[in-house]
Amino acid sequence: MKKIKLLSLVALMSVGAIFLSNCGPETVEAPKPIVNFLADAKYVSANSSLAASSDFIIGLTATHSSSLSTLTITKALNGGAAVIEKEEELSGNTLAIYEYKGVTEANTGTEVYTFTVADKSGNSTSKTITITNIGDPGLVLIDLTVDNNGDFFKVYNFRAPAGFYGAYYLGGGPLAYNDPDSQKDIQDSTVIGEKWPGRWTSRNGTTFKKMSADKWNTITNDATIIAAWAATTSGEVSVITLNEGDAYLVNIKGTSTKFAMVMITALDKTAPPKEFAQFIYKIQQ
Repeated sequence: MKKIKLLSLVALMSVGAIFLSNCGPETVEAPKPIVNFLADAKYVSANSSLAASSDFIIGLTATHSSSLSTLTITKALNGGAAVIEKEEELSGNTLAIYEYKGVTEANTGTEVYTFTVADKSGNSTSKTITITNIGDPGLVLIDLTVDNNGDFFKVYNFRAPAGFYGAYYLGGGPLAYNDPDSQKDIQDSTVIGEKWPGRWTSRNGTTFKKMSADKWNTITNDATIIAAWAATTSGEVSVITLNEGDAYLVNIKGTSTKFAMVMITALDKTAPPKEFAQFIYKIQQ
């Protein structure tokens, strides 16, 4: 009987030891800065392909529960060691907007930019953007925001009356229903009896890929638009439904073989059947 009591006591002590070991003080990790890249159209905010000797801007913000101390920016070329580009002293618990203005190297390769924000205790957060330098930029894209009369570009409901053009020849201008299909890179696709859907197709085999609008300002020449088309995985389609702010890469297959990009700046549904999509665009020379 005494042997049984002794074994019970040993078991109870073991359970108590386990309980005590699991109730010790927890290690609390010190808070770190929160760092975000700015996704406005003028910034490079994610891994991107740029031509050689191209200007670019990376914008970021940072916040912290305590005071910020430093921002360190490093650059590493082609897998090499990171080299400090800039060191900035910070104060307060918010970095509202910081802009790093850079220029890609003269030759192809990879350029890794790392942004590290630290507090006075050395707690830090790092974020990185990799730029793939694709070399010779080729010709600059033609950047078109208004036509020769200063009017915005528009494609109207294809059921609109005469004079409200429902198709467009990129680099050429608006087209009427009886103009050659081979020039119709863009055409409204409203059908009889349908409420205007704000939908485009083409009549010459031209296709579209939806792109991130924040890359608009980084695509400026032959090299970057060709690379953007190859890198965009959203799928190549012949029909797109439009929303304000959408941007698309365009593979023109009609009377020319070029790439272009289109951004939808407004959709007007106020005057049926004269609804229209307003846009800006860039096109290869």
